[in-house]
Amino acid sequence: VGKPGDGFAVLDYPGWYEHYLKMTKNSSRWENRLPARSLLKAGSYNPIDTAGRITCPVLIVYGKKDPGVPVNDIKKTAEKINDCILQEYDGDHFDLYDDEPFNDFSVTVQSDFIKKLVYGQYRSH
Repeated sequence: VGKPGDGFAVLDYPGWYEHYLKMTKNSSRWENRLPARSLLKAGSYNPIDTAGRITCPVLIVYGKKDPGVPVNDIKKTAEKINDCILQEYDGDHFDLYDDEPFNDFSVTVQSDFIKKLVYGQYRSH
């Protein structure tokens, strides 16, 4: 993860570097590196191509302002999954982690999804 324009980084969207550091500070052994061999497959990986193989219920919570994960790709991926619920929020990739209204929304949506699986009920937000 790097800052835009600071050189090579696999993920260099504005704000992502700062968010990664904030999330991992004092709570993780995460290191900002990856094996070079992982790049050999990363360029050809596309979740849209394999989503149809998923056989369990799926919840996708996504931010419509996420610069790193295009909304159209999310929707195409979800269309390939037999039992998929999409929940959109008006934020970016990291708002679910550190922005209270989005975090509360995410927890509620995930809890409701689990309840659906256990009790057969789900209410869309």
